[in-house]
Amino acid sequence: MGATVSPRNNCSSWPRILVLGLRSPEVGAQVRDILLNAGGFAVLLEDGENGLVDLIIPILTPRLDPRSVLTELRISMPGAQLLPILHKKHLSDGFDRPPPGVTDFLVSPVRERELLARVRRLLPGSVTEEIEGVRERLHESMALDRLRGADPAFQAVKQQILRIAKTDVMVLVTGETGTGKELTAQAIHYVSGRASKPFVPVECGALPPELFENELFGHHRGAFTDARSDQPGLIAEAEGGTLFLDEIDALAPGAQVKLLRFLEHRTFRPLGSPRSVQANVRVVAATNTDLSAKLREGKFRQDLFYRLHVVTLLLPPLRERIGDIGLLADYFLDRHAPADDRWRFAPDAVQALSTYRWPGNVRELENVVCQLVHMSSPRLIRAADLPWPTRPLQPIDGDSTESFRTTKARAIAEFEHKYLATLLQAYRGNISRAAHAARQDRRTFRRLIQKHRLDPSVWAGTR
Repeated sequence: MGATVSPRNNCSSWPRILVLGLRSPEVGAQVRDILLNAGGFAVLLEDGENGLVDLIIPILTPRLDPRSVLTELRISMPGAQLLPILHKKHLSDGFDRPPPGVTDFLVSPVRERELLARVRRLLPGSVTEEIEGVRERLHESMALDRLRGADPAFQAVKQQILRIAKTDVMVLVTGETGTGKELTAQAIHYVSGRASKPFVPVECGALPPELFENELFGHHRGAFTDARSDQPGLIAEAEGGTLFLDEIDALAPGAQVKLLRFLEHRTFRPLGSPRSVQANVRVVAATNTDLSAKLREGKFRQDLFYRLHVVTLLLPPLRERIGDIGLLADYFLDRHAPADDRWRFAPDAVQALSTYRWPGNVRELENVVCQLVHMSSPRLIRAADLPWPTRPLQPIDGDSTESFRTTKARAIAEFEHKYLATLLQAYRGNISRAAHAARQDRRTFRRLIQKHRLDPSVWAGTR
C-alpha cells in the first residue's frame, strides 16, 4: 500500500516525513502532532515507497536494538534521512554513537523545539551544515545519564564535569573502586567539543613496563624483529579525542618518565621513527589510591604528580550517598530487568540496602541487583530476598573510621525513613492524612516518600 499523506500538507514539493511507531503508538501520535501542527510538515501515516520519503523518524522501545533497526532502515530506504528517537535505556546500554549514515538522534521524552530544530536541520532546503557525530545536548544526555544521584556532593561533581568539559585542562579523577571513575571520564569527553572523536581507555596496570612505549606510541615497520608493518599506538588512536589513563598509580618508574615527557610537550616518537609526532588529545587520569602517599613513599614521581594534579575530581563513596542507594537500586533494576516484567523493592529491602557499607560501591550494588534479576522471578523484593554472595549483610556501625558527615547523613536518612514508614502505617497509606499529621504539605511529603522509595500501597488495608 502506498503512503497516505495528511490532507493539510498534501504538496509533492514539500519534504515528507515518515513516523514509525515501532510498538510505541502514543509517542508516535505525539511526534506526528508536533510535526503537523507546530511544524507544518507533510507526515506520512503508513509505510511509503522508496524515494518518496525524505526523513524517517523511528521510535525505538527499550527492547529494540537501535543499531539493527537503523541499519535495516538504511538498507530498505537508502534515499531517506534517519532521525531515531531512543529510549534512555539505550544510552545506559552503551549506545554512544549512531551507525554509519545516521547523523543525529533524539531521546524520549520528546520536546517540541528540539524535534523541530533537528528535523529542519536534516530536511532538504533547511540548514545544510554537516552534523559531526551526535549533537551537544544528546552527548550530555548520554554522558550524564549513567551518573545517577541526587546527593548534593555528587551533584556538585556533575556540575564540575560540565564546567571542566568546556576546557582542555588535565583532569585527575580519584575515588574508591567502583565509584564510577571511567564513567566520569566518559562524561567529560562526551560533554566536551571532542565528543565526536575517540574515547580511548588505557588500563595502566595491565601494561607491562617493556611494552608501555610500544602500546602508547606505536611503532614503524622494522623497529624490531616482529614489526612487519606500521602500528599506531593508543595516543594516535585517540587523536582529536580523549585518552583515559586508568590506574595511573600502577605505572612503572620508566613508564612514568616517558608519560611525563609526552604530557609536557604533547609530542611522541613511534618506535623506529626518525621524527616526533604532535598529538591533539585530552588526557584524563584516574586512581583509587592516595597519590600523595605514593609520592612520599618514592613510588610516584613528583613532577608527574604535579603535572597530573591540575584539576582533581573526588568521587564520594556510596556509603556517603545513603540517600542515593534506593535511587540507584531502582535504576539498576529497571536497566537489567526485562522491560515487560514488574520488579520493585519493598521498604524493608531499601532499608537493608541503605545500611550496608558497600565496599565495592556502585559497581557492587549493580552486581547485587543484576544477580537478583537473573536468579529470581519478578516480584516485590524484600530484605530477605537480597543476595549477598560472599558475606552476610554488615550494617554500617559508625566506628571511628566513619566521617562525621557520613554518620550524620546516615542518622538523618534512617530517622526520615523510619518516621515516614511509621506514619504511613498509622494512616494505612493515606498520604494526605500522613502529611497533615507531619505538618507538611502534601507535595513535600510525597517527595520525601519518593526519596526513600516508600510505597504507600504496602500499608493500604493494614490494621
